[in-house]
Amino acid sequence: MADEFPDEGVDQFQKVDVTIGEEGKQDSKRALGFVTNLLATINHLKSAVLVMKKILSANNLNVPFTGINKIERKMHCVIIGGLSSYSLLMMCSAYLSTYGTRIGSVGEALMHILDFYAHRFNNTFYGIYHNGLIT
Repeated sequence: MADEFPDEGVDQFQKVDVTIGEEGKQDSKRALGFVTNLLATINHLKSAVLVMKKILSANNLNVPFTGINKIERKMHCVIIGGLSSYSLLMMCSAYLSTYGTRIGSVGEALMHILDFYAHRFNNTFYGIYHNGLIT
């Protein structure tokens, strides 16, 4: 039986962001302004998001959908999903803008964010609402 997932070319994929139509350009500009404003106004947000991105990246959870897990693909196809940068930014900013007024350091912010989303937040019943946006 031939190997369904050959090793050649597996690591040669390029990351691409595709925006189609004029509406996409306006949305991109608005999103850039929104993200820039969040980073400028919410204490510890940039550092917390960068550390979280590093943690997710180290565990291959920084891309929303990667397809096949190379390690386990010989037995079966495993679909892996993670968090996009924008989703992570929204989660951290929603928490810090709501509960972060008394947080004194980036480490403390990270501990509170991780505790909240790991133990308290129930994504079955709740979404993330921040500045008029629901994610």
